[in-house]
Amino acid sequence: MRKLHVGTDVIAIKDAMTQVQKNIEELSFKKQQVNLKGYAGKKILDFYEAKIASQSVTLSWLKNAL
Repeated sequence: MRKLHVGTDVIAIKDAMTQVQKNIEELSFKKQQVNLKGYAGKKILDFYEAKIASQSVTLSWLKNAL
């Protein structure tokens, strides 16, 4: 099994992928709960979309590393 070295920690890539997938699910759930009325709602929605995109890139990178 391949490992991911982060500083002094060593994490199995499959475990990291599982965590990233959970992050995406949680962010998607939070994104659905955003009240889009007003200025802040759009900014919060943009924030969650950016985080989901970042996590998706990370997941893709981990899949390639596996």
